[in-house]
Amino acid sequence: MNIAHIIESAGGSAEFVLYTLQYQKLHNHYVIAGERAFKFFKIAKNENRLPSNVEIIEWNVSKDVSPVKDLKAFFQLKRILNEIKPDAIHATSSKAGMLVRLACFMGNTKKVFYSPQGAPFLRLDVSPLKRKFFLYFERVAHFFSGNIVACSRSEAEAYINNGMNATYISNGTNIFETNLISNDSSKIIIATVGRVTNQKNPELFNNVAKQLINYKNIQFLWIGGGEHEDKLTSTNIEITGWKSRLEIDDIVKKVDIYISTALWEGLPFAVLEAMNLNKPLLLYPCVGNIDLIENNLNGYFFKNEIEAEEKILKMIESKTALIQMGKKSAEICSEKFDIITQVEKFDLLYQGKFKGDIV
Repeated sequence: MNIAHIIESAGGSAEFVLYTLQYQKLHNHYVIAGERAFKFFKIAKNENRLPSNVEIIEWNVSKDVSPVKDLKAFFQLKRILNEIKPDAIHATSSKAGMLVRLACFMGNTKKVFYSPQGAPFLRLDVSPLKRKFFLYFERVAHFFSGNIVACSRSEAEAYINNGMNATYISNGTNIFETNLISNDSSKIIIATVGRVTNQKNPELFNNVAKQLINYKNIQFLWIGGGEHEDKLTSTNIEITGWKSRLEIDDIVKKVDIYISTALWEGLPFAVLEAMNLNKPLLLYPCVGNIDLIENNLNGYFFKNEIEAEEKILKMIESKTALIQMGKKSAEICSEKFDIITQVEKFDLLYQGKFKGDIV
């Protein structure tokens, strides 16, 4: 089969496509990528992380809404699809999903799938009016063509609750056995991974750290960097800056608790990877995150810095209990989020033999 993956953004959306490509070597794949995604996949290719059956095609699509640029991007996309004649099309990220479904409504491709990797109408960094605007266009695009295949149960539920049909195939990660590595520091280390953006809510991360600033045995770590580092002012926070994938894993192996303050997600790869590394979780209960903690066995949810302080102090009372929670994270990750199992589902999806997991 010839499969076209269309994506205009980087981040988790690009990671999702890369995972899919790495484990689907029986088909020919075309990645039609906007500027940011194109750079991501070129780097992946140079690092030999892209299989030989993948061709990258640059797509001139803008990040922001621009009627003139979007119209040009639409016709360029339609021309590319007409040339490669894919058997199945999979759009990832919101603008790609909109333009692809419109293009396929006007064409002949029947197998069209859309995985938003973070529903745009759930964004909390924009006004309520803009969220309504995003929801309107998601509904219009859904009317045109394609099947919404969300990356988590809760993301699928968000679409269904807003009047759109959706199934889901959860994101996954590489499952491998890891030895428990003890934190050799005298401090409890609480860490998160990602770009310092509004989505990741650095203000809440900072407030949680400030709430515990008098506990000299607790250190907060933001693994990554970004445009809002100035919001991380508490003196018990360390910002590492950008690290390689291997460096991130080495750092996360040594932390005690993985925290996510994200305001919205699809299903975060960083949290899945932390689970696989035996980390107990402390998560803000947004879409995506709410799929990852089971009955407080592998962590807790919190809504504000007061709740976070309470949960952290409870978690660190017993080192043995903390280790057991981490082991439960790895167990859940292995059972539910093995990337090989998830990609096999996509393989069946593209062949028309599977419609996705039902909410």
